[in-house]
Amino acid sequence: MLYWIKQKCFVNLEKETQKNNLLVFVVIVTYTMAEGNVLQNNAFTSMEHLLFLASSLLIILLGLFIIRIPYLSGIYKYIMMTLLMMHTIMQICIFNHLPEVYQTVYFNIALSLIYLDGYLILFVGMISLVFTLLIRVFGGDLFVPFLRLETVNIPLGILFETTVVLWAITKIGGSYALILKNKNEIKKLLDENNIQLNIIKNQKKVLEEYTSQVESLVQREERNRIAQQLQHTLGQSLASIIFEIESITYLFDKKDAKKIKQAADFMTVAIQTFQTNLSQVFTDQKSLNVIEAIKSMVNRFAESAGMNINLHIMNKEEEIYRPYFYVILRGIQESLINANFGAATEASITIHFQPDNITIQISDNGMGKEVSERYGSVFSDIESRVNDLHGRFQISYFPGKGSIVTLELPQKTNRNDDIKVLIVDSEPFVRQGIEMFLNSEEDMTVINLFGSGEDAVSYCRCNQPPDIVIIDVSLHELDGVETTRIIKELYPHVRVLVLTHEHHVASVAAALEAGADAYLLKSTSPQNLVMSIRFLCSGGRLISKETYSLLANHILKSENLKRLERKIVYQEMVNHYGLKDKELQILKMLAGGLKYREIAANLFLTEGTIRNYISSIYAKLNVQHKKQAIEKAEKLGIMMEVNEKTS
Repeated sequence: MLYWIKQKCFVNLEKETQKNNLLVFVVIVTYTMAEGNVLQNNAFTSMEHLLFLASSLLIILLGLFIIRIPYLSGIYKYIMMTLLMMHTIMQICIFNHLPEVYQTVYFNIALSLIYLDGYLILFVGMISLVFTLLIRVFGGDLFVPFLRLETVNIPLGILFETTVVLWAITKIGGSYALILKNKNEIKKLLDENNIQLNIIKNQKKVLEEYTSQVESLVQREERNRIAQQLQHTLGQSLASIIFEIESITYLFDKKDAKKIKQAADFMTVAIQTFQTNLSQVFTDQKSLNVIEAIKSMVNRFAESAGMNINLHIMNKEEEIYRPYFYVILRGIQESLINANFGAATEASITIHFQPDNITIQISDNGMGKEVSERYGSVFSDIESRVNDLHGRFQISYFPGKGSIVTLELPQKTNRNDDIKVLIVDSEPFVRQGIEMFLNSEEDMTVINLFGSGEDAVSYCRCNQPPDIVIIDVSLHELDGVETTRIIKELYPHVRVLVLTHEHHVASVAAALEAGADAYLLKSTSPQNLVMSIRFLCSGGRLISKETYSLLANHILKSENLKRLERKIVYQEMVNHYGLKDKELQILKMLAGGLKYREIAANLFLTEGTIRNYISSIYAKLNVQHKKQAIEKAEKLGIMMEVNEKTS
């Protein structure tokens, strides 16, 4: 019994319903004590006692009845305090010969402190003042002879002072309650601020080191670019000069021609020596050993960040494709910076050199969440570089457990022969335009052009198949999708690159399902098409970023994913508000318009039990009546999932 009273009246007093329960409990206890006082001065069967007992029981029963009406919970305190004041008036009328009975007026004001509500204090105080004035002016001698006209200002003054003081107490108490409520949160915020301050100090040191390394990498990359341009320019100039000299030597006699030839040879040696020295100045060849560069960078980062970093290298490879060198270093750098931002203490780097690709995976034990909102994304540049190289970049976050960054770069395969290309497009000028710039590439040869899928299939059947087929998706009769399917069935090793004027979900999905290895817009640049062909023929599989986005958006709009999202939201909301299965059933029936007795009949429960369930639902959702409960459930995504589960 005591435990039940504690749970109902003295726990979670921040809730309005619990305060209402406490008010009823205090009224019952107080009136029980008052009953004892009345019996000490009056016989049990006296009119005074019977009137007091009946009125007290009426107040208590009304309080217990009204408290069960959910939509009155917000104004319950005003109703009860008004009833208590009316009961006080009755007591004064019954016991008008006892001055002590007037103290119940002060008791009512003090009782309203349960709510720490300034408006309620003012309400009770004002009606007490008004009541005292009216009863003194219009019936003082009959009802309250102890309140003399010449001294009535004393209780009125006390009433006014009590009201003002208690109102001030509610303001102080409300502020203090807010401080107590937020004390733990404030302490937590202060602790987090201290932690963040230390993290920021460490990150500042790491960022300084990171900036230094990035600057070094950028300078090295720029030096190599300038060196390549200078060497290319020198080579072209040397070839041009030698050609000019060769073309004019016939104008001179043998002796002068020999001198010119010797001068040309001397100049050739001088320029070649200059090229060699230039290469040594601009490019430190040893630094292009990616393994040594990574080890050096990781050691410096571990030292500056105080992080334990493990490096694992599989199928060690000393030299790699030059553009990959900077991408790999920057990718590892930015991944370690991201780990440091996430307060990681450990990180692991695995580099796997494979025939088809290079895979770099960096994992850490940090917070495992996106930190770009505070610091800005550290991956924007490297992600763009990886995409330009037709590689794959991915980052996965695991809250509280860390993150994993994956970079995958396709290996460039050297070919001894030209790439043989077959072009299939219904528009002649498109075929000819593609043929023109592909034939200008040293490692590519267009072996034939066709305007229909049937002709392309027939050619492949009767001749040696090409290395790659470039095909328009919207061919006439035998379309590009079906042509792709037939070619891939006959020659699985032939790479098929599908071109189209615009993206369309159906054609993208159909082409990829038919076996297409790449899907690009016709508006793509010639350079991008050439690079795509080379990567396809080296064993890679290429789909443009736009195509990935198109397919991803199509999938995200699917009904299955929407249903999954609704289930996740539903489960989170149900757990957050602590709703039980039976309460969810009743909530659905309420939304369906069923009355309490109908719900009780459907669930084989009593109507009183249903009322208890509904009161619990209102309390958990912090609403006051049925309409609010249904609207809130629908807004939170609970009602839609409840309907699906019960339908």
